[in-house]
Amino acid sequence: MMELKKQIDQIFYRWDHADTPGGQVAVRHHGKLIYSRCFGLSNIEHRIPVTEDTCFHVASVSKQVTVLSMLLLVEEGKVSLDEDIRTYLPDLVSFKEPVTVRNLMNNNSGIRDQWGLLEMRGIRYTDTISMTDLLETLRPQKHLNFAPGSRYLYSNSNFTLIAEIVRRISGQDLPEFAKERIFEPLGMKHTFIRRGVWDTVPGISSSYSDNGFGTFELSPLNFALWGATSMNTTAWDLLTLLEHYHNPTICTRATVEEMKKAPILSDGSVSPYAGGLFAGEHKGHAYIEHSGADAAFRAQVFSFEQDELDIAIVTNTANTPAGIAARKIADLVLGLPRDELPQPPANLTEPVAGRYFFTGAEGEGTMEIVQDGDGWAVKRRRGSVPLIADGQGGYQIGYLDEKVYFDANGLLTGIPGKPLTPMQRLEQASAQGREELLGEYYSDDLETVTRIYEQDGLLWGWHFRFGAGPLMAVEGDHYVYMQGGDTDLNLHFLRGEQGEPTGFSMECSRCLNMVCTKQ
Repeated sequence: MMELKKQIDQIFYRWDHADTPGGQVAVRHHGKLIYSRCFGLSNIEHRIPVTEDTCFHVASVSKQVTVLSMLLLVEEGKVSLDEDIRTYLPDLVSFKEPVTVRNLMNNNSGIRDQWGLLEMRGIRYTDTISMTDLLETLRPQKHLNFAPGSRYLYSNSNFTLIAEIVRRISGQDLPEFAKERIFEPLGMKHTFIRRGVWDTVPGISSSYSDNGFGTFELSPLNFALWGATSMNTTAWDLLTLLEHYHNPTICTRATVEEMKKAPILSDGSVSPYAGGLFAGEHKGHAYIEHSGADAAFRAQVFSFEQDELDIAIVTNTANTPAGIAARKIADLVLGLPRDELPQPPANLTEPVAGRYFFTGAEGEGTMEIVQDGDGWAVKRRRGSVPLIADGQGGYQIGYLDEKVYFDANGLLTGIPGKPLTPMQRLEQASAQGREELLGEYYSDDLETVTRIYEQDGLLWGWHFRFGAGPLMAVEGDHYVYMQGGDTDLNLHFLRGEQGEPTGFSMECSRCLNMVCTKQ
């Protein structure tokens, strides 16, 4: 057992210092707490250590509590899972297709994600964001990403709407409802949903980003939003919540099974997401899990129910990915083989600065490589993370278990246990031969205008909040619009019968088919 504890300690060695952020880790196996430890500082400025009483923002780990709150109302006959949400929110949603409560909790509603919508409207992640901002951003939405129940796509908006249903039906907002009906009955004495971003909360941790070399800067949250996020808790309270799934006390076992029941999509495939939880397998071992990430806060819960293994990790820095760490713990406890990084590809080249594009499981995205002094770095929202040569032609991204390889086609990225992901290098689009794309484009879902214009022979986009940003050519009528916010957008130009541009579909990974019409 001592050897196991040493091995788990090593996973979190970056937190194991007197002057760094850290977190809490709790592991239970066969009903016994086999690992329980606090690391680092909850507040660097005042050198306050992390203790068992320190509370951490756990971001999307909150979603399962939101779903459980709603299911308690289902048990009471006050909400029906298969009811059109317009029954409960008639003034808030106006989608042409019916969306059910079940669609919301299973992330297959097709409703666009609130974070992408906020950004497209001109609200930065660094702005102070309220529940009113979210609801007023969702209210004008008339269209969906896809037909409800036809596919899975993660959307924070689903859980914001569930929280609003809970408020309207119960007469209590989610922080109050969850406290009274979940946290207090289960004895989760360190758990709460934060009401206001400026509220003072004793014992709460601060959040710190890492430049990749152990230099930290404050990364504050700018919101307290209910439903999708904003639960604060400890690793041990999270184990209490997982125990409730094994042995329910505040609801029926049928309700817990409803949470975990994998939905069947309209094409007959099984969705990986149900009731605020992901379901999957790790090296043949079934689990339910959820992660959380806001600012530099990270959280992860894993439950391998058949193995009677529960893992909870909460942290106020992102330099040790909690999901990867949890899987490493599972490998150690269950005696599973260790994940290895993919082998370096052939024909590697030297790094090239620029914007790189990829298509992944949850959509399209970009990575920017920049020169950093005599070296190279990945540009992030806050600063840059250095690329560290590994001596085999590849580069590690800071402390992360992630590699970058450059070749003639662009670059490839890889993480342990996963195949390499190719990325295409982009160039700014020339305006020559594309003059017909110039003009203003209006979205009635966003109630905003985007302008496409030419400058110095190149295509640019303009947004009233973010200003000018280049259009990078991908292929054909597909461009990446670097609008100057925190998220790069994909523009797919639409054409009429004569081939003339009539508008474009503006997309990010969780907001699809946002049609902007040429004026």
